[in-house]
Amino acid sequence: HLSEDSMIEYSIDDNIAIIEIDNGKYNSLGSKELNSIINIIEDINKNGTVLGIIITGTDDYFCSGFDLAEMLEFQTKDEIISFMKIADKAFVSVFSCQKPVIAALNGSTIAAGFLLSMAADYRYISYNKRIKLGLSEVKFGLSIWAVHTEILKFSLNQKLIKKLAYEGELLNITDAMQENVIDAVISEESLLQYSKNKIQEIMSYPGNPFSYIKRSNKLTTINKIETIKNYDQSN
Repeated sequence: HLSEDSMIEYSIDDNIAIIEIDNGKYNSLGSKELNSIINIIEDINKNGTVLGIIITGTDDYFCSGFDLAEMLEFQTKDEIISFMKIADKAFVSVFSCQKPVIAALNGSTIAAGFLLSMAADYRYISYNKRIKLGLSEVKFGLSIWAVHTEILKFSLNQKLIKKLAYEGELLNITDAMQENVIDAVISEESLLQYSKNKIQEIMSYPGNPFSYIKRSNKLTTINKIETIKNYDQSN
C-alpha cells in the first residue's frame, strides 16, 4: 500500500519489510517520501516480527535524487534547511536502523538516491549496462551536507569520495564493484529474493546478535553525526 500520501509503496512479505520508491519516471524523493521512510523505519524498529528491510525502486531508477520540482518552490533559506533536516533524518534512520537494511538497486542510483543506498547495510544491484551510480550535485552547483559525508565515509575511501562528491563522477556497475560500492550483482528476476535470503540468513543466528554488532560497528559514525546535527542546529 502507499504510505500516507507519499509515493512510497510499503509491504511486508515473509516477515521482511519492502519499501518501494514509486515516484514518477525518476523515482525522486520529496519531503513526503522522506517522512514516510522515517516513519516506516521507526515502526519497524518496534516490530519484533519484522526481520529486516529491503529498499528498492521501479523501472529504470532506484532513485534519481531529491524532488527538484518541490525544491524549486522553496522561497527561503529556512525552507531549504527544513527540507535537508528531514533528508538527514531519513538517511540516518536507515543507517542506524536496528534491523538489516538492503538496498536492492533495480536501476540508476543518483544523488540523494546514492546517499540513501549508502545508508543501507548491503547494496545489491541488477545488471544493466545503462545503470549509473554516484553524486551529481556538484555539476548543478549543489553541495552535500556533513551528515551525508559521514555516511559516505563509513563505507567509501577518500579517493572515491573526492571523485564522486568533488567531481560528480558517475560509476558504471563494473566500476562500482571494483570500488566496493556494490556487494553483489544479481539477475533482475532474483534481486528481491536474494535480498530476502540474506536478511533471513543474518537474522537466523542464535541469540540474534545483529543489532548489537551493527550498533557497535557504526557507533563512532552515529556519535559524530549527532555532534554535527547539534552543531548545525545551534548555528
